[in-house]
Amino acid sequence: MAYRTELEARLAKKVTRAIVDHQLIEDGDRVMVGLSGGKDSWALFQILDVLRQRAPISFSLVAVNVHSGYEEYRHDLLAAACEARGWEYRIERTDIGVLIEDLLSPTQTPCSLCARLRRGVLYRIADDVGATKIALGHHADDFIETLLLNLFFAGALKAMPAKLVSDDQKHVVIRPLAYAGEAWTLPLPADQGLGLGKPLKLLAEPVQQPIPIYLGSIGPRAVELVGEIADGWLPFMLDPAQPEILLDPLRRGLERAGRAADAVDVAAVVPVAIHDDVAEARNQVRPWLAFYLGAMGAKGKNFYVELAERGGQGASARAVQDLMLAGDRVGAALALTDELIDAGTIATTPDGLDARLAAYAAAGVTTLVAVPSGDKRGVVEALAAARRTSVG
Repeated sequence: MAYRTELEARLAKKVTRAIVDHQLIEDGDRVMVGLSGGKDSWALFQILDVLRQRAPISFSLVAVNVHSGYEEYRHDLLAAACEARGWEYRIERTDIGVLIEDLLSPTQTPCSLCARLRRGVLYRIADDVGATKIALGHHADDFIETLLLNLFFAGALKAMPAKLVSDDQKHVVIRPLAYAGEAWTLPLPADQGLGLGKPLKLLAEPVQQPIPIYLGSIGPRAVELVGEIADGWLPFMLDPAQPEILLDPLRRGLERAGRAADAVDVAAVVPVAIHDDVAEARNQVRPWLAFYLGAMGAKGKNFYVELAERGGQGASARAVQDLMLAGDRVGAALALTDELIDAGTIATTPDGLDARLAAYAAAGVTTLVAVPSGDKRGVVEALAAARRTSVG
């Protein structure tokens, strides 16, 4: 059975790849497709119907349209189109439109609330029609845009998953168009970019399989995500005197995902300076802290400043930020208090190094990613000697 058009063949290839890579559809599945009437959901149902007739496994499809209560929408046309193609379908009437108008003001954007309400309806209908999977029409563009929105507005490295199990474990949401998009196509076609048409490959063989994923997050929600999906974590400004500020969200994420407490390598990133005069050691790490507190993020949204505030060092952090944003880098570095420096770095004398390292270990840090400052060679040699002593 040949594909009818080049577009259908291209979509079929990408959807098949997503299904195989993420195990989206299995033998015997009944897949309920959310059919809004837009081009994405139409394309999804069309291509799944084509694949259903060609696949080596058996699965069935049912289209579901959630009627929001807006009478102007031509649901009769949608029903007629499904009937003409022989597709099983269901149109579920709701009062979502009225509910949104009651809950939101005219200036508020309804999209997020509408999506949540529709998702609840889809879960309910999935039980009614005996669906084992719920397929949605999000594609590669949506994945990338969601990642960027979360990154810039929520401080989280989080995108849509191709396969999502609901919190109650009763429903599985799949997104078979994950590799296909309007603006983004993965991998890049041969006639675009450099014309090579192949994804980049690693030049060096990884030392382990699978390659571990480490996330550098300090916002509470982002740290919870680390606990849910990551192999390692790169927190900056983890205070061994108050580790619970960052570790509590990590534990919540681990618990939510049903993972063991030691499933994540806590690899704290710590500027390190060692000098006979502890005041001079602190001076050597000042530029690091001043840069992160003053230059990372915007005036009203700096995750490092917010972390310092959660640790009771907000006044000092804000003073540093104000001076840095005003162009006074030296003043910003000098505004750091000893307490704030000691909370986010190891600035110590040679005799005090072992105690500082022990404090991080006791706080739950499993790997120390040291950033040498001042006498960098001396710092590395001191850390190596401390490691040999601890191992011995």
